[in-house]
Formats: sequence, C-alpha cells, structure tokens
Amino acid sequence: MLPFRAGRALRTDSATNKVILGIPRDPLDVLTEACKLVHPVERSDVINLAVAVAIQKPCELSPLELLKCRKSFFSRTLSIICWLNEQEASLHANTPPHLGKVMKGKRILLLDALLRESGHPDKLLCAHLEKGFPLFGRLQTSSIFAEQWCPPALHPDELLRVAPKQNQWILGSCKRSRHAYIDAAVWDATLMDVEKGWAIGPFSLEEAQSMTDKPVVISRRFGAQQKNRVRAIDDLSASQINACTGVKEKVRVESVDAAATMIQEWMRAFHGSGRTLVGKTYDLKSACRQLGICSEHLHAAWICVSSPYMTEPALFQLHAMPFGATAAVTNFLRCAEALKACSATLLHFAWTSFFNDFIIIAPEDCAEEQTGPRGFSFSF
Repeated sequence: MLPFRAGRALRTDSATNKVILGIPRDPLDVLTEACKLVHPVERSDVINLAVAVAIQKPCELSPLELLKCRKSFFSRTLSIICWLNEQEASLHANTPPHLGKVMKGKRILLLDALLRESGHPDKLLCAHLEKGFPLFGRLQTSSIFAEQWCPPALHPDELLRVAPKQNQWILGSCKRSRHAYIDAAVWDATLMDVEKGWAIGPFSLEEAQSMTDKPVVISRRFGAQQKNRVRAIDDLSASQINACTGVKEKVRVESVDAAATMIQEWMRAFHGSGRTLVGKTYDLKSACRQLGICSEHLHAAWICVSSPYMTEPALFQLHAMPFGATAAVTNFLRCAEALKACSATLLHFAWTSFFNDFIIIAPEDCAEEQTGPRGFSFSF
C-alpha cells in the first residue's frame, strides 16, 4: 500500500464498504518497488496483443502472400454478407423505431460473426447495438477492460424523484450566451441532429412529458468554442444522469505512448530489412452518434437548447448517445476495441486509437491495400 496524500489518514471504499488505512512505508521499500517500474513504451500491455501479433505478420509473409491473405478474407466476408442479407434486413425492421436512422446501414450481424471468428470477448456488444445502449445505471461488463468497480452515486429512482424541480432549474439556466454566433451554431447543430435522425423536436415541456409515463429528465446543451468550430456539449452531469452511471471496468484509452510503442515494435521487427514504414490517421466523425439509446432510457434523453429565434428554451429528445454522457464514452470505446480486434486478428492491421482518432502504421509495400479496408471496417 502506497502512502496516502498529505492530509489523508484513511479513506473509504464505497464499492466494498471498507475503511482503508494508510500506513507509512519504509523509504527503502518504496525505492525497491519504484525500481520495478518501466517506461510506458516498454510495458507489454501498452498495445493490444492482437496488434503485436499483426506487426509480426509482414515479417513472416511476403507482401504478395499478405495481400492474398487479405483478399481471401474479403472474398469470404462478401459471401457472409450475401448470406446474412435477409437476416440483417429482418433485424433492422425489428429494431426499436427510434433507432431506425441511427443504425441504418450498419451490418450488425456481420460484425457479430467477425467478432466471434476473431475470438473477441465482448459477447454482448452487438446486442446493445441492436437494441440501444443504456444511458445510465450499472453498465454491462465487456470483459475487455480491467475490473474496477465505480458504483453510481445516485439511484435511478432518486433521479426521477428530483427530476421535476431539477428540470425547472435547468430550464431556467438555459439562457442565451454573450455570443450570438455560439447560440446560432448550437441551434443549427441540434437541427442537424434532427435531420440525421439522431434526435426529434423541438417540443415544449408539456409535450415532452406527454410522450412518456415517467418524469422526463432534461439536460442542458451549450456551445464550446474549439479553434475554428463550436462544439455542442450536453451537460449530463448537471442533470445528475452521469451520477446515476456505474461502471465495473476501468476503460483503457490508448495515449501517445501506445502509438510510440507500436512504431517502436515495427522498427524492431524491420530492423536491417531496408523496408520503410508509413502511417495515416483517421477521425471517425460524430463518434458517439453512431450508438443508439435504449428505449427504456428515452425519458432521460431530453436536452434543452437556447434558441436565438425563440424566447423560451426548446426541448429535443436524443435517439443517439450524447457527447457528455459517461455511458457514451464507455460504450464507444467498446466499439473501437471491437473494430481494432477484427482488423488486427483477421486482416493483420496494426493500429491504435485515442477515442475516435485512429492511427494505422504499415510497411510502405503493403500500405495501399489498407486504405480501402479501413473504410470497410468503419462501415460495419
């Protein structure tokens, strides 16, 4: 046990209802443990095991053999697509109506088949893609991240109990900002969400409440200036939806250390071969909006937006995961890990990701063929 921070003698672990005491350690003991640590790029768990195996494939196979291997995969996959066409159509026809546009064109059964073939441990991902992901509550374990229980601070029943008064406070705080262009940008972005089928509205509070038999929970949408754009952010912390979210795993976000380690592994594998490495980055736009919200939580998927053209805030119901939800981050990272697992295991692609930013590295003599498959993967 490491020493507690200054001023801290003990702490409680709410997950196990235990009190943990901090006992000062001998300085020599601390130094001994410190000597066992390694630089982040030297750690074996910085990059995915499947990616590490994928890096070795171009060393074992010639570029032509690797190309044949990938062509065989796509030929087999196209056959699976044809075989699953009717089942995919039936699945989409029976998805909840609000998910129709959110999941349109996504081949969920194909992804499920490929995840099974690759041995990916997240068995329930495709079921959540089909029915929608929970917006709050105790999130499902994915079996791909390290266990670390972080319980919700608020019970869902309490969220519903305080919702009526809380909604009035949030609606009262939803006012025009000092910058008209920010208000206009947020309003336009919300209307674009409606156009794409990610939301419906605008509604009044009375209209919103009439659409459900549960108290609606409203979150405020506001704009944040980011370089040359205004990003619309949904404040699910103020509405206490994030406080109602519990996670049983510590999600892994691959930082620049993972990218550096992957490049280092490539350089070690190709040392002395004379082969050149190239890389490319991809940004998956509207990442959270690729995931739908389950029907059971639509009553809590309301946002209020200050309109530059109306005196009162307008309400919209979200059908796709909002940027600002704890559940959105956790569930999108599950999807990112699934895509990387399929590509690394079945196509021998080596890449890392930081949320929705993907980095792929490949030998130059194999690089051209990886541009098309990348788009194929993201179109699942």
